[in-house]
Amino acid sequence: MIVIAGLGVGGYFALQNDLLPLPGALTTRAEIAEAASDLNGLARVESASGVYDFQVTSGLTGERLVGVRLKVAVAGPSRMLYAEDPTGVHLPLAVPLTGETTVRRLTMPPRSGLNYNIASAAGPLEYTRLAPLGTLTEAGLRDRLRTGGDRSVLIYLYNPMAPLALTGAALEAYATPFENVTVLRPGVDDPGATGLVIVGLNRDVYDSWAHIAIDRYLAGRVGQAAGTTLGGDLDLAWAYPVFDVFPAEPTLDLGAGDTVTFQIRWRSQNPDPPPPWSLFVSSPDEGQIAASPESFPLSPEQPQQEVTVTVDRTGLPVGEHTVTVIIQPFSDTFGLIQQTVQREIRFTVAEALPTPTPGPGLQSLEFTPLVPREGDRLTITAQGFEPGEAVLLEFIGPERSITDSLAVADPDGVYHYEIDLSTVPAGSYSLTLTGQRSTISGQITVPVGAGIADGVVDTGELNLRTEPDYSAPVLEILVRGDELTVLTVNGDDTWYEVVTKTGIQGWVDAKLIKLNIDSTSIPWNPLYPAP
Repeated sequence: MIVIAGLGVGGYFALQNDLLPLPGALTTRAEIAEAASDLNGLARVESASGVYDFQVTSGLTGERLVGVRLKVAVAGPSRMLYAEDPTGVHLPLAVPLTGETTVRRLTMPPRSGLNYNIASAAGPLEYTRLAPLGTLTEAGLRDRLRTGGDRSVLIYLYNPMAPLALTGAALEAYATPFENVTVLRPGVDDPGATGLVIVGLNRDVYDSWAHIAIDRYLAGRVGQAAGTTLGGDLDLAWAYPVFDVFPAEPTLDLGAGDTVTFQIRWRSQNPDPPPPWSLFVSSPDEGQIAASPESFPLSPEQPQQEVTVTVDRTGLPVGEHTVTVIIQPFSDTFGLIQQTVQREIRFTVAEALPTPTPGPGLQSLEFTPLVPREGDRLTITAQGFEPGEAVLLEFIGPERSITDSLAVADPDGVYHYEIDLSTVPAGSYSLTLTGQRSTISGQITVPVGAGIADGVVDTGELNLRTEPDYSAPVLEILVRGDELTVLTVNGDDTWYEVVTKTGIQGWVDAKLIKLNIDSTSIPWNPLYPAP
């Protein structure tokens, strides 16, 4: 499966050698099919070479985009994609397509403050199959851009081993099936040109933009020694997220606990600067929070990382509080990377309850399940309190603590309480119950084991679909090791309805999942009976 992801600085494209024949260039004319993305960011283009499903997201916010227009041009075995956001919030992009007609992730480059964005891309482009437009000076290139509408795209050839640095030289230009997409190359024989740069331009930048700036940017990025700064040439914004942080909400409510766990996952296959990266977790609220680990490496080969942030309420006044967590990427070669992720953690400091002096012991104190794990519901039962008295519960561990005094014993003096372990890390916890009137108390140790997912993806890539059918639209592309919660199974046990760790619900092929639970315990979904 070929995935287009991260169309921005460091974006990656799998390209093919035979780019599209152009109208007028060859006898075969390009056929163009188009579609627009729906409310879920999904678009299906039914072209002459097959059906393409695209999942369209924003390189600015990561959200799925509605109304993006996608066109696929087909001429013989060659295909090219052009995508445009009618709102103008995102710049257009164009790229050759290769591989099977399958789902592709498409990240739209956001319009920057400079009104252009640059994407470096790996792979060859056979420009000799394109219709030549001749040699264009900078002025000629600007004139051509003005004929292509409000926004244009340049596909710009370069050789990573010999950067361009044209110093104002004219460029050979070639047409594509889309009038506002032009391919450029230096007017010299350069068989080693194996990379592309995709430059999205807004009309109001045509008079001020010069292709020499692009050359100097590339020369500094791929051809010069580390430490070269090109800030005076191009002040590029890092608009393309190379990694994701979950939970994705900018502000998180901590609740009664003291910890929150962030999951950090790499998402780009060809970032700029290249991997590996180091990520550092810090906070301006020193002394109030601690992160574990405080730093770690991240790259396409590195597994998902988890960072546990612990909040220390000690000494804080009663009321609402907010602390900030900053996740900062760093490159050994290029230094700090301007792709910082920030999360706010909101929590409440309650008035401290007086702890009663322990009195007589309880008649019994037990919990189920006997071997609790992360994600379980821990049920606590104790007997021997005074009927109707409030009971102080203290569930204390190394990374999470819960205190509650609202529940009361029933008329028979029996106390019941449930703890949701979905946010409780594995470890050894001390459970103490104390009657508020009688001071009757009891204590027990509760070992919480590591959680086990219902199932994990057991193949390189797996489509998460809207229904248990190979022709159903794809919601997300999963990879080996992704953990799943299994909800139901269809009538002939060939598909599982699951929820991913990112909260997306859909159907997956049962053969490609490794189950950690008894398959007979999975309920049947009556909407999908056996054929």
